[in-house]
Amino acid sequence: MGRMIVTNNCQWKDNLVKECEDSGFRLSGDDNNIAVFHKLNIDNENYYQDGENCIACAGTLIYKEEIGEKALRAFLHDAMEVEKEGILSLRDQAIGMYAVAMRINDITYIFVDNESIYQFFYYAKNDQYLAMPTIYHIAQQTQAELDVDNLYKWLSVRAYYDCFTCFKGVKKIERDELIVVDGNILEVEHYPMERLNWQSKDFKSVADALEKQLANIGRIRKKVFNRSILYLTGGGRLPPGICPECVW
Repeated sequence: MGRMIVTNNCQWKDNLVKECEDSGFRLSGDDNNIAVFHKLNIDNENYYQDGENCIACAGTLIYKEEIGEKALRAFLHDAMEVEKEGILSLRDQAIGMYAVAMRINDITYIFVDNESIYQFFYYAKNDQYLAMPTIYHIAQQTQAELDVDNLYKWLSVRAYYDCFTCFKGVKKIERDELIVVDGNILEVEHYPMERLNWQSKDFKSVADALEKQLANIGRIRKKVFNRSILYLTGGGRLPPGICPECVW
């Protein structure tokens, strides 16, 4: 698992960068309010800059059947050509579990994958914001109070039902949300997700649509990773008993 920090608080950023580096993470890109680190065990490309614009990714993003810098460059350039409302629709050409932070014309955008499988959290108060994948780091830096009711909910299923977390003021980015940061102001914009209408495609049935979609994902995975097995880990330490040859 990688690390990505998006904040306008210099002290929080310095503290978190040091903590990540002390934990063995190597800095991949650092510019203004965005800092991103390589995965622990993979020297992945997860940062790309084009002039004043940049894009960073935590997790695994496959875009237009490319990964690494090629995927990030293509996504950033496509995002520069669309209106803000069209950014999330670009994910239709992407697969993977990821969080993306990109800055275009001094405005920062943050979002997660289509199913919000990759968990990315944010906090905003008094014109200060912090977003990253580790909720305990956000709580540590912001001194966010524990939300006992939501803690009980989390303990019951070890998952969050919605955007609310076990810390007050700390929320999880949902699949239909686009975080927009303009200056020191962080706002959450909602865009309804379109349901896949299999009848409008060249599919005979729901089962046929699922089969072809999975086959296409497998083909793309095999192309970019030279193997199509189900994703287990993208760069963190492997669980006991799992061999590196079994994952991509």
